[in-house]
Amino acid sequence: MKPLYGRAYEWLFRRVLYPLYEERLRGRRTLRWMRDMMARDSWPREQLARYQLEQMKGLLSHAHQQVPWYRERMDEAGFVPEDMTACEQVAALPVLTKALVKEHYQELIARDYRCRTFAKVTGGSTGVPFRFEITREDYERRMAVMWRGYARAGARMGRRTLYLWGADILPTRTLAGIKNHLYHSFFQRRMMNSFALTEANLPDYYRQVRAYRPAVVVAYVSPLYQLACYMLANNLRVPGVSSILTGAEPLHEFQRDVIARAFQAPVYNTYGCREVMLLASEAPGVSGLLINSDQFYLEALDDQGVAVHDAPGELLITDLHARGMPFIRYSNGDRVSLASPDQSAAGYPWPLMHAVEGRQLDVIRTPDGALLPGEFFPHLLKDIPGVAAFQVIQHRLDSLVIKLQVSADYDADAETLLRRTVQARLGNAMHLLLEYVAEIPLTASGKRRVTMSMLDTDTGERS
Repeated sequence: MKPLYGRAYEWLFRRVLYPLYEERLRGRRTLRWMRDMMARDSWPREQLARYQLEQMKGLLSHAHQQVPWYRERMDEAGFVPEDMTACEQVAALPVLTKALVKEHYQELIARDYRCRTFAKVTGGSTGVPFRFEITREDYERRMAVMWRGYARAGARMGRRTLYLWGADILPTRTLAGIKNHLYHSFFQRRMMNSFALTEANLPDYYRQVRAYRPAVVVAYVSPLYQLACYMLANNLRVPGVSSILTGAEPLHEFQRDVIARAFQAPVYNTYGCREVMLLASEAPGVSGLLINSDQFYLEALDDQGVAVHDAPGELLITDLHARGMPFIRYSNGDRVSLASPDQSAAGYPWPLMHAVEGRQLDVIRTPDGALLPGEFFPHLLKDIPGVAAFQVIQHRLDSLVIKLQVSADYDADAETLLRRTVQARLGNAMHLLLEYVAEIPLTASGKRRVTMSMLDTDTGERS
């Protein structure tokens, strides 16, 4: 099924096809949430702040009534949600960590939502696969938030879009592959596997991108930067690109400049995590990322646990609308710099995020010239049975060590699947060592680095 061209299909998709699919066929309310969210772009800041506080109070009141773990924590602290006068007062509650979610999993599911949630798994930014529950409404709202952020940057629903993104690594059934292809064609988007990009196949990737003629490109930073460098070095162009969105890794200004020059289009960064999807994104004329504060309340804590602004801190996320398994002051393992509350972007009421400080996943290099984004390993290892924690370390260009902390579910079949999948991506010239350990140590900051490259980025030798 070849995607259709032009603004005519975009209009038809947004006005007719997607509403029929999403509302009539799937019975979802994504478009309703989108309309409400888009309207808030023009709200005064004071109205947005009042709305955020109302949602916070409603969430915490629900958690106290329905979620055993939160009821105990609030009663211990003498915390009464209905008495809140500012969102900052949520700091009286403890930080929710991945370890606490795992330990108190059933106690964190709301009583009235049992059997109405479904599980999701992420590879984990600290190298520990993480399981959690979401509801149908959680999914709808988070998709709506994503489309609002993308639309601000010109990536409107139904536009001809190319994704250079992390694809499924483990084999999928033929029928599922056909279904995915039809689904993406319906949205007028082409998916290209960023994990398979190498120095050798850059010309082929470029030809495919050019042949598709996207209006929008959405990509991991590292592979898109690699493709952009190749295009500039060979004086190549992809005509018709009007907007580029990057994510999954920090975007450095030198990378933004190279990508923008190669594609002759503006580049906008996004930030999110699998647990809650899009938290913040850039928009034209804005310095920083607009925080989706109608959906989330964000905090940044220094090393003493004190809230900070205009400086790096541990990110805490409160999803204001999650009811099945509320995430209140949830630590996703990242460090960010939030702007002070009196700062906002001209033309928008939203608070700002300056930068994501601590999400860098080192790029792994192979002898054949491939650059493998660090995201590859969490993406893969979350689906390998029995992997409790992991860490990837590259000391030499021709070798890679994966440290594994495993449970009883990990067996010979799991090891064979892991070896075969990773070795196929690294190539036969690279030696793979699996090292089984009782525990993977934390860094001085109390986090695990998922991937670590000890190579000099210019020479490929150990630095």
